[in-house]
Amino acid sequence: MIEVDIEMPGNPRKVELLEALQNIVQPILASLEMELVEVVYSGHSRSGVVRVFIDRPGGVTLEDCERAHQHLGYALDAADPIAHAYTLEVSSPGLDRPLRVERDFLRHRGERVRIQVSSPVAGKREWRGEIEGADREKVLLRVSKDQVVQVPLSEVAQAKLLIGERSGG
Repeated sequence: MIEVDIEMPGNPRKVELLEALQNIVQPILASLEMELVEVVYSGHSRSGVVRVFIDRPGGVTLEDCERAHQHLGYALDAADPIAHAYTLEVSSPGLDRPLRVERDFLRHRGERVRIQVSSPVAGKREWRGEIEGADREKVLLRVSKDQVVQVPLSEVAQAKLLIGERSGG
């Protein structure tokens, strides 16, 4: 069991807890043909909330969330990774889900996105454009009719879909 005071930024115990939670949750979701998008823990040393965001091709239904909640609840109770009471919440990541890894970008190929980078790429820290593709190292982003920018995945600080925005390229 890991006791965590979540209020301490960069707390190594929080990092350890999130890794433990991911190691428990990931294989269970895979067996249910679901994908782990993110695990978030918030709270303090007496109680907390474990939020598990799931996805699957075609989207997540309420029944998917209920089924995942049941399976994850049993597994977390058995593994007992948290030293105090907590609430488990399971949901879809929603329309404004963050894009982090290659498969996230590939799933949304052809859609508009805003990418903020840690270090300037081609002189800019923020790019908007249409996702053309991605691999383990980079995202290909069409920013105009004649320009495609290669954004290194290692430099992506934040990436979100631009819901309702049409491609201008």
